[in-house]
This record gives sequence, C-alpha cells and structure tokens, in this order.
Amino acid sequence: MSKVTVGEIRPTFEQYETPVWVRDLGMQCMAADPNDRPTSMSVTSILQRVKMQHYLTESTVQR
Repeated sequence: MSKVTVGEIRPTFEQYETPVWVRDLGMQCMAADPNDRPTSMSVTSILQRVKMQHYLTESTVQR
C-alpha cells in the first residue's frame, strides 16, 4: 500500500471485467499530477451522464 501512496505503483483494472468508462475515469483520478486529475464537478457530470444513458437504455428495453 505504501508504494501506491508514494506513486511507485498504480492499481490496474485489467484483471476485472471493468467497463471502459470506469477504467478511463479511474486512471484519470489516479494521475500522478493532481492538476491532471478531474475535478469533483467533472466526475459528477460523467457519472450523471452514464446514469442517464443507463436509464434511457433500460426504459427502451422495457418497452
């Protein structure tokens, strides 16, 4: 865990069946330079967009 904290290693998502958007967002959030990380507002926007897409897909399937 200490190696992750000091930036020597980074967690990966490859061993899991993680959706691409989750992997991309996770990697952005773990950027070594804090200035390269998304803002909380940006993360919220992404999550809301994905939620809406999921909702629209589900409502279309149920018809």
